[in-house]
Amino acid sequence: MRDLLHASAAELAGLIASGQASAREVTQAHLDRIAAVDGAVRAFLHVDADRALAAADAVDAKHAAGDHLGPLAGVPIAIKDLFCMTGAPTTAGSRILEGWRPPYNATVTQRVLDADLVVLGKTNLDEFAMGSSTENSGFFTTHNPWDHDRIPGGSGGGSAAALAAFETPLALGTDTGGSIRQPASVTGTVGVKPTYGGTSRYGVVAMASSLDQPGPCGRTVLDTALLHAVIAGWDPMDSTSIDAPVPPVVAAARSADVKGMKLGVVKEFSGEGYAPGVEQRFREAVDALAAKGAEIVEVSCPNFRYALGAYYLIMPSEVSSNLARFDAMRYGLRVGDDGTAGAEEVMARTRDRGFGEEVKRRIIIGTYALSSGYYDAYYGSAQKARTLIARDFETAFAAGRRAGVAVHAHHRVPDRRARRRPAGHVRGRPVHDPVQHGGQCGGVVPVRAGARGRAARRPAGDGAGAGRRPGVPGRGGAGGRAERAVGRPVDRPAVGTRVRRHERDWPPERGSTMSLMPYDEVLAGYEPALGLEVHVELNTVSKMFCGCSTEFGAAPNTHTCPVCLGLPGALPVLNGKAVESVIRIGLALNCSIATWCRFARKNYFYPDMPKNFQTSQYDEPICVDGFVDVEVDGVTHRVEIERVHMEEDAGKLTHVGGATGRIQGADYSLLDYNRAGVPLMEIVTRPVLGTGAAAPKVARAYMTQLRELLRALGVSDVRMEQGSLRCDANVSLAPHGSDVLGTRTETKNVNSLRSVERALTYEIQRQGAVLASGDRVHQETRHWHEDGGHTSPGRSKEQAEDYRYFPEPDLVPIAPSREWVEELRGTLPEPPELRRRRLVAEWGFTELELRDVLGSGSLDLIAATVEAGAAPGAARKWWSGELARRANAAGVELDEVGITPGQVSELQNLIDAGTINDKLARQVIDGVLAGEGSPSEVVEARGLAVVSDDGALTQAVDAAIAANPDVAQRIRDGKVQAAGALIGQVMKAMRGQADAARVRELILERLG
Repeated sequence: MRDLLHASAAELAGLIASGQASAREVTQAHLDRIAAVDGAVRAFLHVDADRALAAADAVDAKHAAGDHLGPLAGVPIAIKDLFCMTGAPTTAGSRILEGWRPPYNATVTQRVLDADLVVLGKTNLDEFAMGSSTENSGFFTTHNPWDHDRIPGGSGGGSAAALAAFETPLALGTDTGGSIRQPASVTGTVGVKPTYGGTSRYGVVAMASSLDQPGPCGRTVLDTALLHAVIAGWDPMDSTSIDAPVPPVVAAARSADVKGMKLGVVKEFSGEGYAPGVEQRFREAVDALAAKGAEIVEVSCPNFRYALGAYYLIMPSEVSSNLARFDAMRYGLRVGDDGTAGAEEVMARTRDRGFGEEVKRRIIIGTYALSSGYYDAYYGSAQKARTLIARDFETAFAAGRRAGVAVHAHHRVPDRRARRRPAGHVRGRPVHDPVQHGGQCGGVVPVRAGARGRAARRPAGDGAGAGRRPGVPGRGGAGGRAERAVGRPVDRPAVGTRVRRHERDWPPERGSTMSLMPYDEVLAGYEPALGLEVHVELNTVSKMFCGCSTEFGAAPNTHTCPVCLGLPGALPVLNGKAVESVIRIGLALNCSIATWCRFARKNYFYPDMPKNFQTSQYDEPICVDGFVDVEVDGVTHRVEIERVHMEEDAGKLTHVGGATGRIQGADYSLLDYNRAGVPLMEIVTRPVLGTGAAAPKVARAYMTQLRELLRALGVSDVRMEQGSLRCDANVSLAPHGSDVLGTRTETKNVNSLRSVERALTYEIQRQGAVLASGDRVHQETRHWHEDGGHTSPGRSKEQAEDYRYFPEPDLVPIAPSREWVEELRGTLPEPPELRRRRLVAEWGFTELELRDVLGSGSLDLIAATVEAGAAPGAARKWWSGELARRANAAGVELDEVGITPGQVSELQNLIDAGTINDKLARQVIDGVLAGEGSPSEVVEARGLAVVSDDGALTQAVDAAIAANPDVAQRIRDGKVQAAGALIGQVMKAMRGQADAARVRELILERLG
C-alpha cells in the first residue's frame, strides 16, 4: 500500500500527475491523520475538510480533462494563521481577531491557490507571532510531535509541528528573528526565511512590518524549494517587494551540488552568547559543506553585536503602531458595548481582554520607545544600529564578490520603471485595484532606508518634544492660564455625551457676548503674524495608497478596499501620479525638490482614521523652501513656503443631532470611508510678517493665487465647498517692536476665500480684545461659523500631542531623479503673475480696473468668458459688477454664484444682437440662477425679447407725448435732452422691453 503520509511533497505531486493517486486520496489521508493525532499535537487552529476536499476534486477534474498541472498541484498544505484567506478564520493567534474572516486573500495565499495546492487549514502560532513559542497563543499551546512535554519552538511552531507529525507535507510560515528557522531545527524539518522582499507580505497580519517575512516549510530541501518557487516573486501590492527574477532554488535543490561554491561565514556568529550545542551543530554543517567541495570564506560584521538590542526596540515599536487598528470599533472582538460605556472605555476593555500579556508588554515598550523625549534614545538609536548592520553586510557581500562568494544578486530594491507595468493597471494609478492586482508606476525610484538625502530645514506637524526632533517653527508659545475669559457663548457637549478627551480641554469663553476690539485699534498696538496651512486633495483617478476611486459624491463606503479600510495585512503602495503632481506643485511654488524623502506614521486614535495612524511626511518632505508673491492694494507681499508634503485624507464623519453639526451635542455619528486615503497635499507657510492691517487681505490673495495656480496645473479641482481645498488659518498678535511672536490660534478647515479673510479679521479683533482685557490668548484650534461670522473654541493645543512619528516601514523611501524633476519643470503652465499681466495688457484694462478684477477674484472667470466669445470689457462688467454683487449678497465665492462663463458670454451676445438690453439681462440672470435654462431659453420662456416693432412703439410714443404736453413742447423748442423723460415713460409702459434707441428716434420724428 502506498504511504501517502510519509511521502515528500515532490513525490506526492508525481503520484497525482501520473494518476497513481488522486488529489482527493492524498488530501483525505492527511485529514484522517489530523483527526488522529492533532488532539495531542494541537498544530491546527482551524481545519476545513469540506473546502480542502472540494479543492482536491477540482485538481482531479483538471487532471482528467488533460489540463496542465503545476509542480505541486494537489499537494496538501497548512498555512500559518497570519495569512489572510477569503472566508477562512484568520486570528493571528489572538482572541482579539477570533472569528474574523478576511474578505481578501494574501498574495502568498492566492499564489498557493493558483498553483492548485490544497489548503488543509490554519496552524497555531504565538499571538501575532511575537513570542518564542506557541505558549503565548491566545488559544492553546502546540506540542512537539517528538515529545509532547516540549514545544516545537518559534512563534510559528504550529506549521513545523504539523510537518513533523506528518499531518501535512508542506506549510507556510513567517519569520522575523527565527520563527521559521528555529522550529524547523527543533522539529527536524526544513524552513527558509527568504531575502526580505523576496516574498510578498501583502495580506500577512503584521507584527513588525520591517521584520516579518513569509517563507516555505517542508520536510525536504527540494520540497521547500518547490514551495518557494510558488510563493516568491515581485508583487505590485507590496512596496517592499523586490522586482527581480526568483533565484533558481529548485535547480540548486535538485542538483545538491556545492562543489566549487564559495560561502561566507560571519565570524561573529560564534562565541559568547551562543549555546555550545548550537554552535557545534553549526560548525558540523559548515564542515559538511566543505566536505562536499564548498570553499568557506570568513567575513566580519562587527556591528552585529547590536542586532538583538535593535530588534527588541524596532519590533515592539512597530507592534505598538500595527496593533492600534484593533480598537473594537470596526471588526473583531468588542467588549463592554452595552450602551453605557464610551468608545474609549469599550476600546480599553476589548484590548485588555483580547490581547495576551506578552502582546500588551510589547505594545507598552513600543509606545514608550516612540514617545516624545525617548525616540532618539531608543527607536532612533535602534534604526542607526540597523543601518550599521546593513552596511556591514553590504561590505561583506562586496568582499564576497571579490572573493567569489555566492551572494544574491538582487538584495537591493531596484528601480521600478513603467516598462514593467502590467497591462491591467488602474488608469492614472499604479496599484491596488480593489478587484485585481495592479502595476507599478514609473518615475519614482524607491531606495532602501540606509542612504540619506537632503532633509527639510524644518519638520511639520505636532508632537515634537524635548530630546526628540525640533519643534515646528513659527507656531507661538503658550503662557499661563488666564485669570478671566471673554467670548461668545458656544455650544458645550450635553451631559453624558461622549467626546474625545482633548476636545473637552478648551479653556472656557465666559460672558454673554464676545467683545471685539475695533480693527484699527488692534493694529495700532499689535502686529499680526499669519501662518497658513492649506490642504489640497489631488485629482488622481485613485487614492494615495490603493486603487479605489476618488470620485466625489458616491454612496457612502462604496469606494473602499482592504487597504483604505486598514484591514489586517493590507499594505499601501504609493500613487506615482500623486508624487508627480506634488513635485509639479512644488516647482510652481519655487520650492527645492528633495533628492530623498520618505513617509512616516502619525499615530492617533479617531474613528475617521481606519488604521489609527495617518501615513504622512514628517521631517523629510518632498518640497521645501519656496515662496509666492501676492499683491494687495498695489503692494507686493512675499509669502514664504516652508514645505509641501504628501499624506492621505481621513474619512468623513457626519454628526447627527445637536445644533452645530459638530460632535459636541450630537446624538450619534455616521462614518463614510470613501474619502479615507484620498491623496492629500499640505502646503505650509512660514510666519507671514509685516502685512499690518492688510493681513486678512494678504491671506485671501494668497489663497486666491494658490487656487488659480493649482487649477492651472490641473492637479486638483480646488472645490472649496467640497473640501478639496481647505485652509487652516493661524494668526497671532505681538506688540509693535517685539521680536517674539504672540500665541497663535488655528481656525480649522476654512472652506471659502471670503471666509479666510473674515475669520482672520474676526480672530485679530477677538485676540485684541482678550489682550486688552489683561487675559492671554489660548493656543487652540477654533471653528469658523459662516452664518454668525465668528469663531468658537475647538481643542486646546497648549500641550503638543505626541503622535509618536516614526518612518513608515511598509513604504520604501522616494528618490526622484533630477532628470525626472527637470522633465516635470518643463510641463509647468505660465506663472499666474505673468499670465495676469499678459491678459490685462491684451484686454487693455487700466490699473484701477485690474485692481477691481483682482479684488473680486474674477480674473479666471473673465478669461473663460472672453474665450467663450465675449469682449473683455463686457466680461469684466458682469463678473466684477452685477455677479460680484450677487455673490457677496449670497455669501458665496464668485465661481459658485450659479452661472458659467459660457452663459455670461451668451448673455452678452444677446445684448450685442439687440435681443435684450442691460436691464432685461438682469432678469435673464435671475432665470438662469433659478435653473430655468440657458440665457436664450430664459428670454424665450419669459418673453423678455426687446420690442422693436414700430407699430407698437409708435402707439406707446404717442401715448407718452399726449400724457406729457409740456415735455413735448420743450422738445419742439429745441431742448432735445428732454426726450429722456418721454423715453422713460415709454420704457415703463413697455415693461423695459422697448428698444430705447428706436424709441428716441420715433419721439424726435413725431416732434420734429
